[in-house]
Amino acid sequence: CHTTGFNNGGFLWRDPEAEKYAHVGCESCHGPGSAYRKASIMKDQPSAIANGLRIPDESLCKKCHNEKSKDYKRFDYQEFLKKIDHNYRNK
Repeated sequence: CHTTGFNNGGFLWRDPEAEKYAHVGCESCHGPGSAYRKASIMKDQPSAIANGLRIPDESLCKKCHNEKSKDYKRFDYQEFLKKIDHNYRNK
């Protein structure tokens, strides 16, 4: 799905087509990180949210993943959520 720093030491999610989405990074879903990116803030999710962190949900994803998108493919939120799991969710 989405990536940051593709092939440049950044994150690479499990989707083999990630390269074509290299322009879609963390802030596309989570909002600008300048106010919440410090580890001391990120350790406290309510504080991070108060400082601008967005927790994406299905409605946010469907702003791009919808029938009007030029690259639209069938979109099942629960299925695709597994592809972008950050491996720390609910831990």
